[in-house]
Amino acid sequence: KIPDGTPLGTLVHTTNVSNAAFRPDGATLATIGEDRAIRLWDVATLENRTSLIGHSENVTDLTYTPDGGLLISAAGGIDDNTVRFWNALDQSELRIVFPPGPVNAIAISPNGTLLAVGGAAYLELWAVNETLTTTVSGPTHTPQVDSPLMPTAAPTLTPGPTLPPTEPTATWI
Repeated sequence: KIPDGTPLGTLVHTTNVSNAAFRPDGATLATIGEDRAIRLWDVATLENRTSLIGHSENVTDLTYTPDGGLLISAAGGIDDNTVRFWNALDQSELRIVFPPGPVNAIAISPNGTLLAVGGAAYLELWAVNETLTTTVSGPTHTPQVDSPLMPTAAPTLTPGPTLPPTEPTATWI
């Protein structure tokens, strides 16, 4: 069924909203805008439950893992080119990874095992497993993890093999 355009309610933001993602259970809506915050909204009450603060520049994209356990956000700017992993249940920041440049887009595969991270003239695929061990495959890039900000009990990121540089082509299978 296609919506008729009648809103069920309005979520009030102080800046432009640039993206939104529902948690798979449908109870929470995460939104991003120009204020560098990730806002988590209760869908039933339309109230802003909390805001996740961590990015120092505009948050450019966000997505939930299919199981709803992680919220992944990305920023792309002069000083903050990060992908951040948040615990979707307690809103704690679990991990920060530094891709090779500003991040414009992220997408998680339907089974939650691959994360695509893209920016200016690059697109990387990261393999993600249930312990948040991540393998990065891309031309000559090794992820940098900001370990001082990470809890000591947090899972680790493990760099994977790099692929040789290729011409900008795509093969769809």
